This record gives sequence, structure tokens and C-alpha cells, in this order.
Amino acid sequence: MISVSPVAVQPDFQPVLAPRAAEVITATCTLPGVAASAAAARKFTWRVLEAAGVSAGGEAELCASELAGNALEHTRSGQPGGIFTLQVTVSAQGVRIEVRDAGAADGDAPVVSAQCPPPGAERGRGLWIIAALSHRFQFTPGRAWCEFDLPETAPMLIPQ
Repeated sequence: MISVSPVAVQPDFQPVLAPRAAEVITATCTLPGVAASAAAARKFTWRVLEAAGVSAGGEAELCASELAGNALEHTRSGQPGGIFTLQVTVSAQGVRIEVRDAGAADGDAPVVSAQCPPPGAERGRGLWIIAALSHRFQFTPGRAWCEFDLPETAPMLIPQ
């Protein structure tokens, strides 16, 4: 597990990959509730995928930053002293990106939907982007995830 101090986001941290099964790797990091953590989530995801020999064409990294951004904007994780956890799992079947946050900022668990915002809106595209780019996704209070299938022709991800 990688822990980052709540004071600053370290841009050059390396993911620690922990094999859970012969064909699965999982990397986890805990990030502080600051805006720079969305970029750190994107970079962490990219490094995990690179270490696993997988490319999701940038979509996975973008979705990781959107999930992180939602945790920062809409939950207690984005308040002073807040944190959230990012987990990236890679298997022969695909990639799963999951964010666990501190729950709704106002105590209510909002119903979230992935719909396109009105033209000209400056915000509100995060869930829509995740829905459009990933193969599966779910948003529940305290937890959001998305998954990307890998082509059947993809090489084995984990050396045997």
C-alpha cells in the first residue's frame, strides 16, 4: 500500500503491486483530499497499467481522475484532512478502478446519474464521461468503480 501525506501529493511515487492470484494484481494508494490528488490518481493508474503491460488507451487514467475528482468534490474526502483510497486491479479479463471515499459531505447519500449536462455547463460531466468510456460502472455512497474489458488478443498480463 502506498500512503501519501495529507500535506502534499508526491508526484513520483511508485505503485506497489501485490499479487492476489496468479493472474491478478492489485495496487492501492491512499491520497489526501486536495485537488492535486486527481492528477496523482491518473498518474498512479497509468503506472499500474504500465507495470502490468496493459494499455487502456488513456480511458482508464481519465476515469481514475474523474472518480477521484468526484470524491473530492462531493464527499467528506474533499474536506480539510480528508482522504480517499484508489485501487487498481488488473487481470487477464480487464481493469477495475475503484475509489472509496469518506461519504457524502452533507450526510445525505445522493442519487447519482450519468447524464450529459446541459450545453454550456462548466461542470457535471464526470459520471457521464465514466459511463461513456468504461464497460461497466457503479456509484454508491462511499464507493465508485468502473471496469474496462481487455481484448481477447491481449498478451498475458502477469508473467507465469
